[in-house]
Amino acid sequence: MDDTAVNTDGERVSPEDDEWLKMAADAHTQSTDWFDASVRPSVEKAMAHFAGRHAPGSKYHAESYKYRSKGFRPKTRASIRRNEAAAAVAFFSTQDLVSITAENQSDPMQVASAAIQSELLNYRLSDSIPWFQTLIGAYQNCLNVGVVISHQSWEYDEEVSEEPELDELGSPVIGEDGEQSVTETRTVVTDKPKIDLVAIENFRISPASDWTDPVGTSPYIIEMIPMFIGDIKEKMESGKWIKYESGEIQTAAASQYDSIRAARDGVKRQDGLDITYATSDFDTVFVHRNIIRKDGDDVIFYTLGTHLRLSEPKPLREEYIHLRKGERPYVIGSCLIETHKPIPAGLNELTFNLQEETNEIQNQRRDNVSLVMNRRYFARRGANVDFKSLTRNVPGSVTLVDDINGDIRWDSPIDITQSSYAEQDRVNTDYDELAGTFSPGSVQTNRKLNETVGGMELLAGDANVITEYQLRVFSETWVTPTLKQLARMEVAYETDEMVLAIAGQRSKMLQRFGINQVTDDLLRGMANVNVNVGFGATNPTQRVQKLMTGIQAIAGVAPQLMAGMNGKEVVVEVFGALGYKSAERFFPKMDEPQAPPAPPPDPRIQVAQMKMQADAQENDKQRQFDQMIKQMDIEMEKLNLSADEKQAFDDHKIKMAELSLKLKTQMQLSREALMHDRDSKVADHMMLAHTSKQAMAPPTEPVGRSPDGMAFIR
Repeated sequence: MDDTAVNTDGERVSPEDDEWLKMAADAHTQSTDWFDASVRPSVEKAMAHFAGRHAPGSKYHAESYKYRSKGFRPKTRASIRRNEAAAAVAFFSTQDLVSITAENQSDPMQVASAAIQSELLNYRLSDSIPWFQTLIGAYQNCLNVGVVISHQSWEYDEEVSEEPELDELGSPVIGEDGEQSVTETRTVVTDKPKIDLVAIENFRISPASDWTDPVGTSPYIIEMIPMFIGDIKEKMESGKWIKYESGEIQTAAASQYDSIRAARDGVKRQDGLDITYATSDFDTVFVHRNIIRKDGDDVIFYTLGTHLRLSEPKPLREEYIHLRKGERPYVIGSCLIETHKPIPAGLNELTFNLQEETNEIQNQRRDNVSLVMNRRYFARRGANVDFKSLTRNVPGSVTLVDDINGDIRWDSPIDITQSSYAEQDRVNTDYDELAGTFSPGSVQTNRKLNETVGGMELLAGDANVITEYQLRVFSETWVTPTLKQLARMEVAYETDEMVLAIAGQRSKMLQRFGINQVTDDLLRGMANVNVNVGFGATNPTQRVQKLMTGIQAIAGVAPQLMAGMNGKEVVVEVFGALGYKSAERFFPKMDEPQAPPAPPPDPRIQVAQMKMQADAQENDKQRQFDQMIKQMDIEMEKLNLSADEKQAFDDHKIKMAELSLKLKTQMQLSREALMHDRDSKVADHMMLAHTSKQAMAPPTEPVGRSPDGMAFIR
């Protein structure tokens, strides 16, 4: 087959006349020029600092510094490693990596769909995708070079095997063409979602794209994919790509050197993509995946570098059916926000100057220590002196000279290590403040403040705020959008019956919803994707304390809501913060359905009961008073009292009657207060019932419906 592509009319088009190839080459050339001028220098410097090496162009690479101290203090690597550890704690503290909730919680089918989708996604993240390495690597890219770029796709591959067709007697079946009939058997080899992290030097977008959505607003996206020539030929033979001759393919493999990749690999490693083999199939070339917006719609096609077009342009949503209108299968995330910059700076770039400053102080101090311990000697030119012995400066050695007073003189530099250490401490403090890290070195630097536990907590608290801010930005810009695309791929492509059965079993859909089979309609429910990470996640104690503070506050303001609290989620959150992925071995019956709590009693009944109790108490007191007066009359009749004594007794009875009247008045006032309290409670109860009735009403469904095979996932 010749080196021409096919146009829409089926005619051959040479590379010189291929408009799609010209468009892709123009986009690649202009974006590469901008990348080389604006992004590449800072990325190369960041790669060098991350690897503990001086950046290209540093004075330490000059000939004049050949014999000077050239140490590198790995402050950058230590800071990035500390942030990676914080991300591991924040994102992987619980067993469920992500949760999906229904858009309409009152719809049982949507709730069941969200439960199935949540288990499907968690299963794929823990089994099919190396999610831990992917997420930590993505966060490392953000900290190191400023952005992480990922490509989400569904990987599907099957093997076709042929077996001879046999009749009932076991004899081969001969077809009409006289050839032996065969039966094709297709076996699925790979059927799973895939997340690929794209190196920043292998990705091109328009420099004029919007900083809030560079992927969606760029008119083109180009990913340069390294592939073996043998794999390219295999795709050509299978008919997936346009076929070219080996010599034409080899022209695209002239040189694959890249300075960023070289900085990443280091000076001691050879670039693995820039090796030429005697067997050309082992050589590596770059295939470009081009996504170009034309007439408002995205099209996708592949090219071999910028030389040959490998495939015909087709609508992007035909190859990625899970995408929404205007969406692309790439996500760009960051850990810092810089307005109006499509590729923001990373934590590494923020600390460039302080990293160089701390290296300078260390190397100057090291040179000073060397000169103090090994003095500089001055020898008279032409004198008979053993210069090699002076240079070696071996302890206990003897150096022969003719005139010890006139031929040799030495210099004694001043020891300034104490002041250099003080300067080093101040630079370390500035670095830790900018990077948002809290380390034992910070404690030593701020010794006076940190002699108390409270002072250390203040430093650690400020550092945690910066760390959690970076995690939140990373979660919002990369983790959540990536998992949303992954969830839509599960709905659109998932056909593995074993995976669907496992997800159904884990979600307990039979016990909770009475559903025993996962169907396409069940997966189409509207759902929201939530990442299980938040502020306070990097400090277990703070995380538990914040949770308990929230629960106690709600219990004090709205105690009636505590009866409906999900105890399982509280237990999982607490034990997750303490480092346990699951709390099932401590609470094995968490998943069993619990009896619904008893409804609160009607306040009208409570008030009626209180009134009955008050009336009974009043009657008892009146009966006791009457009985006491009657008993006093009986006692008076038994006694032979004088007139004065009888008068005193009558006065006592009058006082008792007045006391009884006063008691009745107080009881009446208490009854009126009780009636007022009853009316208030009844009014509050009616208002609460009305509010609950409105809350339980099903929300209005959004206009429209999801297309077949797709779900509305926000």
